[in-house]
Amino acid sequence: MVDNAKGLELEVQAALAHSDQKDAQAFAEELSGRLQHLLPQAVKVTHKKLLFIDQGFESVSLHLGEVEYHLRIQDGRLEAGRGHHVAGIRLSLEPLPVEVWLEEVSAAIAQEAQRNARVREALRRFIA
Repeated sequence: MVDNAKGLELEVQAALAHSDQKDAQAFAEELSGRLQHLLPQAVKVTHKKLLFIDQGFESVSLHLGEVEYHLRIQDGRLEAGRGHHVAGIRLSLEPLPVEVWLEEVSAAIAQEAQRNARVREALRRFIA
């Protein structure tokens, strides 16, 4: 595992973007599973339900500090965004291109890993 922040960010980004983005549903499901495994306390995954039957991935949210990253499927396409929260209240929500979203999420996870030994160890296992 790389020690410097930029190298770590690139490793995280490569690991998160590993799956094929052409199939939005499969990409979102795999990515949300990876995020949930890496940061279970910070990730919320929701699934579509119809009469209590799971219809598959709907969205994933990642909360890191005052920033919340969202990814969802809308009309068969991925939609990504970033929101800012203060005291549990969302102050803004900005749509982002999926590539930019992946870059920002990767950087945020790398920063979190530098501050938190548990996240750093989980990230080491995740990348390996």
